[in-house]
Amino acid sequence: MVKNILLVIILVTNLSCKKNDIDKIDKKSVSELKSIQNIDTIKQEINQKTEPIIVDCSKVLVDLIKKSNVKNAFKDELKVEIESQNSINMKLRLFVEDGNSTVGWINFDAENKRLLDFTNDIENPERLNFDKVVWNEIIDCFFNKNKSYYIHDEKESSIHKNCETSIIEMGVIKECTIVNSTIEKVYFNMIKNAEIDKSEYLLKSIPKKNQIIKIRKDGLINIEYKINSNKLDIEFNYEGGVNSIKLEQIKENVKITIIHSAD
Repeated sequence: MVKNILLVIILVTNLSCKKNDIDKIDKKSVSELKSIQNIDTIKQEINQKTEPIIVDCSKVLVDLIKKSNVKNAFKDELKVEIESQNSINMKLRLFVEDGNSTVGWINFDAENKRLLDFTNDIENPERLNFDKVVWNEIIDCFFNKNKSYYIHDEKESSIHKNCETSIIEMGVIKECTIVNSTIEKVYFNMIKNAEIDKSEYLLKSIPKKNQIIKIRKDGLINIEYKINSNKLDIEFNYEGGVNSIKLEQIKENVKITIIHSAD
């Protein structure tokens, strides 16, 4: 009788131990499974964060117009195509679904950072308000990420104020007056704020005498500095043309002349 009781106790104890072992294994398995699931979730989140954003450039053009204050009866159903383009602006045609009905014309003036509606008056186009974030996306898409054409959240750089642009044979001239400034300050801001194309290749400070800097990158052969009294001329010599920046101190103001020309 005693033997039988001892046998039962041993069996119960063994079963209890095995159950505890099984419970430990199950808990460990569940814990490991949760860890694996957490790792997978983290990986998915990382992949989502690092996956590159692909911009639909044709859609960005439409977004720019629709988010502007353009007055057009077909605004909600507008489509946009590039009628013509050069290094400083684009002429945009607005049309509706069939593609044959032109309902407007827009000038995307990248250099002067303006969006102009000349649908009703070519000589006196209406200046539009627009989304600056979308503007910068268009610069990335169609103007090779030219930093000098970006618009920042802060006020526009001084180089794009008080300016007049005129067309010459094989080029464009832009003249600006920057009030209460110096040549040194204007030069520094051109580099700091990337106000002109290829400004990153300029010397950090104005040289004391005439100098030619060899570049041989991005189609730019060299940059030539010409130093005169109260004047600074900088020439960007490209394989396909020359861009000139002329700074002149006139009393307390600086006149800046930017000339885009091609061979």
